[in-house]
Amino acid sequence: AIITTNGLYLFTIFTYNQLPWSAGAWGGFPQVGFNAGDQVKFFTLVKSFTSDVIDIVSESNIGVAGQFIFHTTDPVNDVQC
Repeated sequence: AIITTNGLYLFTIFTYNQLPWSAGAWGGFPQVGFNAGDQVKFFTLVKSFTSDVIDIVSESNIGVAGQFIFHTTDPVNDVQC
């Protein structure tokens, strides 16, 4: 994952070049998305938890196969570089 900012907001970019498996070692299917850990801010792609999760390498929310960008924070105040 790549975390970037436009100076006001944070974005996380996930790139999935390949996903050669669709079932986890414990029998479940993987999920794709993000989770802020606060039980409020999270997003899971539609095919998560299914065998179709392997299709994400050819899908996107920005028009580039395998890439997904998520707005992952509230406005950032006083960003210093």
